[in-house]
Amino acid sequence: MSLSPPVFLVTIMNRILPPASREAVLGDLWEEYRSPAQFVKQGLTVLPFLMISQLRRRSSWPILGLQAFILFACLRGFLATETTPPPWMRASLPTLFTFLALAWHDTYRAWQDEPVARPAYGEIASVMVGIGLSQLTTAAIVAATGLSSEWLLTWRELLFAASALPVICLLRWGSAWAKTDRESDKADLPSDYERFRSSVRWRNGLEIGAMAVTLLISAALLSRAEGPVSPIVWATLFGFVCLLAYLVRSGRAPAPLPAASGDDIRRLFCRELVRQHKLRSKLVWWWLTPLLVGLVMHFLLATNAEPLLARQIAGVLLILALGACIWGFNGERGEMVRAKIKALETAARSPEGASVRADFGRQTGTGPAPST
Repeated sequence: MSLSPPVFLVTIMNRILPPASREAVLGDLWEEYRSPAQFVKQGLTVLPFLMISQLRRRSSWPILGLQAFILFACLRGFLATETTPPPWMRASLPTLFTFLALAWHDTYRAWQDEPVARPAYGEIASVMVGIGLSQLTTAAIVAATGLSSEWLLTWRELLFAASALPVICLLRWGSAWAKTDRESDKADLPSDYERFRSSVRWRNGLEIGAMAVTLLISAALLSRAEGPVSPIVWATLFGFVCLLAYLVRSGRAPAPLPAASGDDIRRLFCRELVRQHKLRSKLVWWWLTPLLVGLVMHFLLATNAEPLLARQIAGVLLILALGACIWGFNGERGEMVRAKIKALETAARSPEGASVRADFGRQTGTGPAPST
């Protein structure tokens, strides 16, 4: 009679293992079961390797890097003020915890989800959990060692962190429209393009709303500003106005003509994928221009920082790292766009693709009538 692990141990291990590995690993553990202790020990032994493997496959390192940059900046980690503790030290722990929380969420996301399909509430919850755990940890250290309570984030910094949530989530949503859905490519080309149009429409609405809120908040702050405002600020705000107007006018994906054939839909789909990718690639750079400018001003152009040379070298490295994250993010989306276009072209050359064109032609009255 073969031994079987207790049900409660199987349930616990099923929760601990990453979703993509549960079925295979649990099967192996079940076959090799000798005792509860052996079952738990073997499962926990392979767990780190499974997590690292899934993290490499299911995480987008450029997106995680950009999210960390944005949060660190919102927590004022790049300020060059001589305070105790320094701003960069106070912002480091919340940023690290949030980075790990987002990576953990990537690892344990449902296995069938694409890397770009993570829901917004998952992003928000991960950021809140990361910041909350970092503050609980800091509070425990302060209580145990007698450190100053200045190590804890202030309510203003927490509000700044909350203001980063829309941009942090938009990074993930910015690639969702490029997700490859091979089944829909073969099954229903018009519906697939309509889903693409809907995704672009939602993305445009979110980005237009975010820019509008940014402009309103900036207008309220500038109305109370004393003294002249930096030309960089005016240039950035003017750029947001131009981008908002462009998205309203030309950001949406056009609907196909009523008499369009399947080939026409496919060509329109491919053109729009490329156009939207180029548009989004430029928008990412523009969205993060204030952060790049801030790094230049606080590091490269700093005159009262000591040691100055070390700060300037750190500034160059940070700017290169931020640029690499943006470049990698756009490159990942470009790969998805190319995969989507290849899938569309493959479907068009296959028998299924010919069937799609014929069905769409019959639906619109532009193709041959079905034989009787």
